[in-house]
Amino acid sequence: AHSSYIHSVAFSPDGSRIATAGYDRALRLWDASDLSSHLAEERDAHSNIISSLAFSLDGSRIATVGWDRALRVRSTSDLSSYEEALDAHSDYIHSVAFTRGGIATVGGDGALR
Repeated sequence: AHSSYIHSVAFSPDGSRIATAGYDRALRLWDASDLSSHLAEERDAHSNIISSLAFSLDGSRIATVGWDRALRVRSTSDLSSYEEALDAHSDYIHSVAFTRGGIATVGGDGALR
């Protein structure tokens, strides 16, 4: 369980895993068939609230965005390491989605990137 509000949830494309994130800045990966304990966790996935997350189309990566204006992309096999785009927006980032060509984000600055 999270220690505060869960702000975002997503199913993996094959439906076998669920990712959650939120106000406690933690990212958790769950087995969709058994929600009694999480498979993996990164407690400080961002330096502020995580507002959105998404699985890649093949389910191998998870992208997270948040109030720290960072976009982080992690392998589902290792949540502790990530690629990061700092200051992807000039205000906090509301939402993230994978596309066939990359990643799209929208932020409080009114921009789509």
